Amino acid sequence: MFLTIIKIIMIVVVTTFWSILAVITGPLNFGLPAYHLISTTWAKQLIWISGVKIEATGLENIDPEKNYVFISNHASLFDIPILLSIIKCEIKMVAKKELVYIPIFGWSLWAGRYILIDRNDMRKSFKAMKNAEKKLRKGTSILIFPEGTRSSDGEIQSFKKGGFYLALQTGFDILPVSISGSNTVMPKNKFRITPVKVHLVIGEPIAVKEYKRNKDEFIDSVRNVIISNLKEEIV
Repeated sequence: MFLTIIKIIMIVVVTTFWSILAVITGPLNFGLPAYHLISTTWAKQLIWISGVKIEATGLENIDPEKNYVFISNHASLFDIPILLSIIKCEIKMVAKKELVYIPIFGWSLWAGRYILIDRNDMRKSFKAMKNAEKKLRKGTSILIFPEGTRSSDGEIQSFKKGGFYLALQTGFDILPVSISGSNTVMPKNKFRITPVKVHLVIGEPIAVKEYKRNKDEFIDSVRNVIISNLKEEIV
């Protein structure tokens, strides 16, 4: 418990520092990759503090000259730093708008122009996804956790459709991402950080044009790939 408290304090300090820097440099994000550099540095420092080891495969499936809709399972708060510390291309995450109200950290999400969704307002949610569409077309990849919330046991939950409509609307390929073991790093509703080995698998790109006429089949296909690429957790 004592070690977890020390790690939490370090994470809060590091997150506060980089979040403040992100807010200060916000205007630069229009023309320079300032936020991308800040967020990846923050992510790598959190991974180091936590003691988590990441085994990543399939990175060769990411073409640095292209941008994608990344679709990932979600079982831990550490999924975000895990992904940002490994994937080199610039990514904007789709997140619930409530995160903006977290002092300093939430402001940094706004400064980084993440896609913030109001789940209680369909009109605003639609507007946010149109914003995501613009970012895709301008060269920024989008990261979506289609389960909508963290899984408490690591099992894959049902997928919401928003991210898939985004891919179908824009025609950009989906990259399925499978994260195994992150639910044991910091379990949902548990106050502890456990240094474990996490497996990250980037699947092959899935072309949306093959599924234009069957959206449900498209969603099931991506979900099945993510499930099949999950690896046995190793602590």
